[in-house]
Amino acid sequence: MVSSGDARWRAGDGSPAGTPAPPLSGAAAAQSWLDGERAALTAVTQYAAWHGWAEHATRLSATLRNYFVYGGHYPEAILINASARLAASQLGDRAAEGAVNALAGQRGDPRRPATCSGRRRTEAAAGHLRTALTLCGELEDHDGEAVALNRLGEVHLADGRPGDARDQLTAALGLATENGNRLEQARARDGLGHAYHALGDTAEASRHWQEALAIYTDLDIPQADQVRARLDGVS
Repeated sequence: MVSSGDARWRAGDGSPAGTPAPPLSGAAAAQSWLDGERAALTAVTQYAAWHGWAEHATRLSATLRNYFVYGGHYPEAILINASARLAASQLGDRAAEGAVNALAGQRGDPRRPATCSGRRRTEAAAGHLRTALTLCGELEDHDGEAVALNRLGEVHLADGRPGDARDQLTAALGLATENGNRLEQARARDGLGHAYHALGDTAEASRHWQEALAIYTDLDIPQADQVRARLDGVS
């Protein structure tokens, strides 16, 4: 779940000198600490948003969102997203708004939306993601664009539109590759595997899943096992 080799799992600026920090010796220790402190981290993010520490709330949300969503902790993801939305509005921070909207449409399984789930809510998820995509484009945040495109492709998959999903995921793969964002490259490849499989092209689906598996394995995150199972199913 937490890979020490992928920068997107780490906070951007590090801890200032003198700030207490947990004794983390590696990815496994970080995972264990996050699991143990999940409720507290959720509460702290909510408290910060409602008590005048808006910047802290948006930064906490951005730092924690992958842990919550990739780990399947969707109720907490919803709570920190609501807190971050309030905080971003207080700050007038358009970059934070883009990240919040990306999380609002984010999903852990290409077949089932997370924070905007079910057929009745895929349109809402797509709306959040289109807003995120527009904001990231205005800010020239190409990494954020890749995230939003990936999530939008996954929403199209959930809505039974594999052709549209393929287009969005292909665009996401291009941006993620250009930016060196391996996690989003893997998500794009995984999603493209689903899209091509739904379109009846199992050879192309297998190719993308193999690429996704290689990246997930290198990053040492659990999605590797899921992709491996999909490949076994089409072999």
